[in-house]
Amino acid sequence: MAFYAGTACKISLLPTVAKEVFDAAPAEVGQLFSTLAALAIFGTLVGGRLADAVGPRIILLICGSLCSLAYFGAALATEAHAKDAFIASLAIWAVAAAIKSPALQAFAISAAPEDQRGAALSVPKTVGDLSYLIAPFLLGALDDNFGPEAALTCCASTFLLGTLAFALRSS
Repeated sequence: MAFYAGTACKISLLPTVAKEVFDAAPAEVGQLFSTLAALAIFGTLVGGRLADAVGPRIILLICGSLCSLAYFGAALATEAHAKDAFIASLAIWAVAAAIKSPALQAFAISAAPEDQRGAALSVPKTVGDLSYLIAPFLLGALDDNFGPEAALTCCASTFLLGTLAFALRSS
């Protein structure tokens, strides 16, 4: 759920933060999204190889931790009005979130009984849709009421708690 909440944060919150905190023009926001997409393409290609080489569980733990740190970094950079640190944090998030994608699918397949793999593969998609239903509203409300730092910290905390729960429950 945390990985999808991070994407919901990117879609719903980052354009507002870029505009309001860093005075980014629409073209700059578009350039930021294009850069994050390019990093994601690279990360997904690397992620498949890494999941095969070291196993999906360790990749998910590392990527969840990096995503948490990246969003905490984005929150701190926003508070400090440090645009370069904000962009660097988002770049770390984009690569880590992309690397996790193949590992998430591989873990779902490996954790499911052979006769239930199709159903297991639907779980990440369903959880993602649930995250996209809840996270944009929650993050927007946090931003409206407490500022973008609170919303970014909420996203980072979701990664942290999700990663800890996964570490304790997965094998």
